[in-house]
Amino acid sequence: NKLICLGCGYLGYNLSYQLKSRYDVLVCGLDSPYSQCEWFKAMDVFDESQWDSHDFKDAIVIDTLSLFPFNLKVDNQEEFLTKIKGQYAFVFNQLKKMGIAHYIYLSSGGTVYGNCSVPCDENAPLLGSELNLYSKSKVMLEQLIQDSDLPYTIVRLANPYGGYQLTNRKQGVIPVLIEACLYHRSFDCWNSLDSKRDYIYISDVADALDLIIQHHLICDIFNIGSGNSVSLKQLMSTVEQQTGELLVINEIDSAVNIVADSLLNINKLVNATGFKPAVSLSEGINLEIERIKKENKG
Repeated sequence: NKLICLGCGYLGYNLSYQLKSRYDVLVCGLDSPYSQCEWFKAMDVFDESQWDSHDFKDAIVIDTLSLFPFNLKVDNQEEFLTKIKGQYAFVFNQLKKMGIAHYIYLSSGGTVYGNCSVPCDENAPLLGSELNLYSKSKVMLEQLIQDSDLPYTIVRLANPYGGYQLTNRKQGVIPVLIEACLYHRSFDCWNSLDSKRDYIYISDVADALDLIIQHHLICDIFNIGSGNSVSLKQLMSTVEQQTGELLVINEIDSAVNIVADSLLNINKLVNATGFKPAVSLSEGINLEIERIKKENKG
């Protein structure tokens, strides 16, 4: 089967890498620090002239586009979101014209539900529409997808980590914490130490997506997460224990509203596919420590 990731950031690169042994994989997007792989093809998905040179017929398309950072602030949110809506309406039209088999949209399970200290299932209200620009865009695009004629699956993804990940973009707290410990850097803390997140290792995300594809789960919505949450304080302690180093914390006020607690109920996915996360948080952190040490040796 042909599988195309739209966008070559952290998710586009790592998911394509994880899935390339199971599918005929291609990543289409703009050049980025993640695009140095042989299965990458440069493409501006919002430029109509570039679509003719790409074959999307019967492809499974995973949307890993990252249009803007989670902490972006703009003067006119309505105007900004209207532009994004128009861009995506164009992409949906192109995908339909080319006859794709399956479109998988990676939404943000960590923000669309807003604050949730109890596990949120897929029927929970999307309070993230009131949170910040990033979560508003995700909620808006989810609705646009459901109103389209695409054979879609919306995936509300928890906090993925692992694999190749840059740490200079204020995203991916686990590798940032590990590097802060290993290389004696201060950690910029944007959220409460009591805030909780659901972290899932990237290979488990790929396995969950593969199961969704294999079970042909079309026109539906699924949470993908570990089914557990951990506080930032606990996460810091675990990283300190496993690196043998202590953190220096630099508390910073966030420029945007941030979710305090996030935990996804993954029962729907488990019941539909038998999905079971294989990598525990402790194991995942150890894998990240070894990866970071190895990459910095090179």
